[in-house]
Amino acid sequence: MNKADKVEMMHFFTEAFTKIVLPEFKEVHVKLDHLSAVQNEMRNQIDFLFKQYEKLEIEYIAIKQALLRIERKLDSFETSKAELEKEVKSLKAQMKSLHHRVAHLEKQMKAL
Repeated sequence: MNKADKVEMMHFFTEAFTKIVLPEFKEVHVKLDHLSAVQNEMRNQIDFLFKQYEKLEIEYIAIKQALLRIERKLDSFETSKAELEKEVKSLKAQMKSLHHRVAHLEKQMKAL
């Protein structure tokens, strides 16, 4: 191969690189830039969703704790209610007994 052939071949490859390969590289570079932007947007969206998830998890824990406190208070009220009902029943029995005694005493006083 002589020098002229080498120069012609070099010119051919340079032109082929400039017209075919270089535009393809530029297109690939543009696509990679676009994909990088999409990837960054996806990361931002995932970060946002993760932060929202963390907030929801914190709210869930707070609600769960509040429900536990309410349940404890309800249990306490149920216990107090049962004790009060028992006491009212006892007082009613005492009142009934007192009414009988008063009625008995009234009968005795009328008999006198």
